[in-house]
Amino acid sequence: YSGFTLYLFCLFSVPLIDVALIGEESTGSTWNFTVAAVAICGLADGVAQGSVFGSAAVLPARYTQAVVSGTSVSGVVISVLRVLTKALISQDEAGLRRSTYLYFGVAGTFCVFCIFVQAALSKLP
Repeated sequence: YSGFTLYLFCLFSVPLIDVALIGEESTGSTWNFTVAAVAICGLADGVAQGSVFGSAAVLPARYTQAVVSGTSVSGVVISVLRVLTKALISQDEAGLRRSTYLYFGVAGTFCVFCIFVQAALSKLP
């Protein structure tokens, strides 16, 4: 759970930085904090994916293939979401903020779903 939890924290920290600290004007320290959150997010993603692949490794090979396919589908879904937000939301500053909040909201919701699924899977016989 630690990888997904850290990942979730980093996902929600970026929009919170925007709301609480940036407002109308960006500063160097908020940019550094955002970059650090993105770097930690990458680390957390590695831990989360490692745990998922480790769990699948003790099962037959078709489960590892399912994990790889799921990773591929998630990339397609997020790319389609980005194309839709670019097409449907204006590209001015307010529109870009709405698009960012939508992206991080969907990603955070999916991460919470993954935490619950991993908790449920660990209880299976």
